[in-house]
Amino acid sequence: MRKLRLLLVLLAVLTMLTSTGSNQADASASAVAVKKKGISAWKFNGVTGAMADAKVGWFYTWASDKQKIKPRRASSSCP
Repeated sequence: MRKLRLLLVLLAVLTMLTSTGSNQADASASAVAVKKKGISAWKFNGVTGAMADAKVGWFYTWASDKQKIKPRRASSSCP
């Protein structure tokens, strides 16, 4: 049982090492492609400016409405 567990751990490590090298280029390319980030927001003084400073692309409020948050044009709200 112990040998089987060791073999499984070695196989998992080997799989992680071989897949990490080939996916690094894919991961960096996808990170460049995704420019919008989202946040969970709540109403406070300066929320619009804070969202603009953080370059937020979308937000949600855990409510059925925007909670009177008025985002800049580039931001959108998700229900």
